[in-house]
Amino acid sequence: MPLSPSHSRRWRAVLVSLAALPLLVACTVPAGTFNAGTSALVNGILRAQDGRGTANGIMTTNDSTSSPLTLQSVELIDSHGLEVVDAFTFSPEAQLPVGARVPPRAADYEDDPEHGREVLANWENRVPVNQSVFAPREARLLVVVVRATSPEDCLYAKGLRVNYRQYGRDLYVESNAAVILSYDPVNDQCGAVSDEIFAHPAVG
Repeated sequence: MPLSPSHSRRWRAVLVSLAALPLLVACTVPAGTFNAGTSALVNGILRAQDGRGTANGIMTTNDSTSSPLTLQSVELIDSHGLEVVDAFTFSPEAQLPVGARVPPRAADYEDDPEHGREVLANWENRVPVNQSVFAPREARLLVVVVRATSPEDCLYAKGLRVNYRQYGRDLYVESNAAVILSYDPVNDQCGAVSDEIFAHPAVG
């Protein structure tokens, strides 16, 4: 028996609703959960004089309770005279110190050989950034190795962009983890640069 006009309209409405379901599902994909911090942080580190890079580190976490994620790469934000040489992650228990020369050498720690042995042992436990898989709720130290591209003092980058993959998607997060590379970070000759970074962070 043919459908009445009212029944026909109801069936068309059901079909339209079913056709829209994939669109609704696509709109509810969870947001990425890699956390690289939001507060402004400035690490002042000593510039290596032998051509090696210097380590800048921040603690990072996967805030998801169920989904792992994999890091892909790291970029500097608003960099002035710095470049990324390499990047690694370390467990919280086996860290590489912020400001360490990379790769570390025993001669770097002649004044504290025991600490030097610990640093060298931790260095062997590094995981390249593009092989770093974070389990749910896992925390790891992200170490970005930077190097100067200019002879000037007080070279800096205002933040980091970390690219990663989660939920089958390529995602990224930006952080105000800034770094200043200086010939003498102890005497605060880069204070004006630090003030500028805090006043105008990379990520609003």
